[in-house]
Amino acid sequence: MNGLTTQEFASPVRLRKGLQGYQSAIRSAFAPMDVAPPAPGKSYAWSVSGKKCGVLDLSHIYAVGPIRAVIPTEQSSVGKKVILGFVAEGMFECEQAGRHAVCGPQSLVLLDTAQPLTAEQHGPVELLSVVLPRNFLVSRISDLERVCAISVSSKSGAPAVLRDLIKSSWYESLAMGREQALVMPQLFASLIYCVFVEADHLQVASANSAKLSLFRNLIQHVIDDELRNVELGPRLIAERLSISKSYLFVIARKLNISIQQRIIDCRLDYCRASLRDPACVNQTITDIAFASGFKDAAHFSRRFSQRFKMSPKEFRDRANALA
Repeated sequence: MNGLTTQEFASPVRLRKGLQGYQSAIRSAFAPMDVAPPAPGKSYAWSVSGKKCGVLDLSHIYAVGPIRAVIPTEQSSVGKKVILGFVAEGMFECEQAGRHAVCGPQSLVLLDTAQPLTAEQHGPVELLSVVLPRNFLVSRISDLERVCAISVSSKSGAPAVLRDLIKSSWYESLAMGREQALVMPQLFASLIYCVFVEADHLQVASANSAKLSLFRNLIQHVIDDELRNVELGPRLIAERLSISKSYLFVIARKLNISIQQRIIDCRLDYCRASLRDPACVNQTITDIAFASGFKDAAHFSRRFSQRFKMSPKEFRDRANALA
């Protein structure tokens, strides 16, 4: 995985259990949120750490498992904060002021603690955040509310510079003197303006489309990672994504794919590549089939013939003749 990792931030990582402690840690280091599992009985593991950099609060959060978080009602903006978050790993969704953002890996997002907010994650999420005084930011970005709850990729350009400033602040905060720390809020305000206001990221693709695209990639990643595992199936994929199997099927229907068929197609593609690979010439067809996760040679041969209109042996013989 590119970008920051849990090991890079907080090594060794010691995950704690239970929502009560997580609730307290989140409120102290991040935002005045109420957290709860989406279904009773769900366990939760987490690690939260924080640092100071002048008037800025920095926090690193690593959390595993499905959860919902809420800032319940709009309150006075006096003393409130704005959270600039960088998603190092995983994804979460949030809704605020009528906007719905899907915040995937290597994305940036602004959240306003003076407005009602709901957020939900389905699997592991690692987040590095900078918490700025809201009044300070509003004095420099008058239309701040308009650009909250919008996800921006940090892979290049000004967003990448802002991403790196967040990382550097985390690493170097303890080495900064008082005078040096005083310039950091203005640096963040200037870059936030460039990234979220000047670039006009309000013209983004629909959240549903972004969410489905992200899940398509996550599903494919699990399939590729577990292809040789004979237990690979909807149950295993749902467990790896920390979602229910029924929710996985809902996503699959929206993506217009069959999970089981997708697994078979990937295994057949692997076998086809191996059958034409000179490095696999000493492997039997059955060995290749089993190496891709098929459990039955006859089933593999039938599926291969249906897909490629020739038997595995015919395909290998033809590939060898053309070599």
